[in-house]
Amino acid sequence: MGITGIIAEYNPFHLGHAYQLSKARDFSDRIIVIMSGDVVQRGEFAILDKWKRTELALRSGADLVMELSPVFSLSSANLFAEGAVMTLSSLGMINDLFFGTEDDIEVLNEVTDILMKKEPSLDMLIKENLEQGKSYPRAQYEAFLSLYGKRYAEVLEKPNNILGIEYIKAIRRYADGITPVALKRTSSHDSVTENGFASGLAVREMIRNKDASWKQYVPEGMDGLYEGPVFTEDCFTLLISRLRAPGALEALRDTPDVSEGIENKIVKASYEASDFDDLLKRIKSKRYPLSRIKRILLSFLIGIKRDDISDILLAKPVVRILGIRKDSTDLLSMLSSDPSVKLVTNLSGTDIPRDTELSIQASNIRGLLCNPPKRHNSDFYQRFITV
Repeated sequence: MGITGIIAEYNPFHLGHAYQLSKARDFSDRIIVIMSGDVVQRGEFAILDKWKRTELALRSGADLVMELSPVFSLSSANLFAEGAVMTLSSLGMINDLFFGTEDDIEVLNEVTDILMKKEPSLDMLIKENLEQGKSYPRAQYEAFLSLYGKRYAEVLEKPNNILGIEYIKAIRRYADGITPVALKRTSSHDSVTENGFASGLAVREMIRNKDASWKQYVPEGMDGLYEGPVFTEDCFTLLISRLRAPGALEALRDTPDVSEGIENKIVKASYEASDFDDLLKRIKSKRYPLSRIKRILLSFLIGIKRDDISDILLAKPVVRILGIRKDSTDLLSMLSSDPSVKLVTNLSGTDIPRDTELSIQASNIRGLLCNPPKRHNSDFYQRFITV
C-alpha cells in the first residue's frame, strides 16, 4: 500500500470519477490528485470553478488536490501529460499513476514501445500526412494503420487511450519509480450508458440544456456544488475585444501552438464572427482542429507566452494546494519540508511563481463569466479547502 497519483480535470466531477477514486483506494493508502484549474485541456473554461471541483473530489475519496498549471492544462496531450507527471514525480512520494482508458494497459504499453522507438518509417509517414494538411492525431493514426494495422491504429482513435499513452511515455522519461495502472472506462467519451455512468461531456450538455437528469450522474447530496456553471462561449465579447486590440497579432505570434500564419486568420475572423461558434468555424482547418484552436484562443486570452512552457519546466516545481482532507494533513508537513519543490497554500505578498500568476489570471477571466461576476483576484481570498 502506498500513495497513488491521479491526473484529472473533473469537468465536472461525476460518478465515474467517484468510481475511479474508490478503485484506487482498493490498493492505496492515499490519493493525490493533480487537477486542471479553471481552464481544461479541451481549450475551455471549466464548467465549475476549481474550488467546487476540489471539494467534490475530497468528499469522494481524494486526500489532497493540487493545481496543474494552465501552461500544461491548455496544452496538447503530450505536454499536458509531461507537466502533470513531472509535477507528481517531484513530490517524491507517488508509487502509482492511476488513469482511465478504453483499452488494457498491455496494448497501451505496446503502442508506447512503438512510439518511443521513433522508427524512421513511422516518422516519415507522419510527416507526409502532415504535409497534406492533416492534424497530427490524424496523421499519426493513418501512419499506424498503414504500418501496424487496425488493432494498434484503433487504440489511437480513443481520447483516453491517447492520454494514457502520453502518461506512460512521460513516466518512462521522467518518473521511473511510478507504475502506470489503467482502469477501463465504463462509459464512452460522449454518452450516457446503461450501467448508470455518464461522461463529462454528457453531464455538461445536460447542465447546459437545463436537463435536471444530470443529478443522477453525480454524487448524491452534492447538488449545491454544481450551481453557477460557466460556458466557454460566454467569453466571446471579451475575446474579440482583445483580438481586435492593437498588438494582438504580435501577442498571438508569441502564443504556444501558433504557427504557419494562423494568427492572421484568427484576427481576421475576430472582425467577422457573430458568435463564438462562428469564430471557431472561420479558423478551423484540417491542420487546426477545434481543440487546438480553442487552446490557442484561451492561452492568448490568459496571456500565456511561448517561453512560459520551457521556463516553468526548468524552474523548481510549484505545488499549489487546492484542498486536503483533515486526516491527511501530514502530507502538507511532508511537502513543506521538501526543498526540491515550492509549496503554495495561500497567496500573499509578491513572491508568486509565474505559473501561479497564470492560474490567477485564468480564475479572474473565468470569474468575469459568472453571474454575478466573481471578485477580482478571488484566489487571494480563498483558503484551500479542507473537509
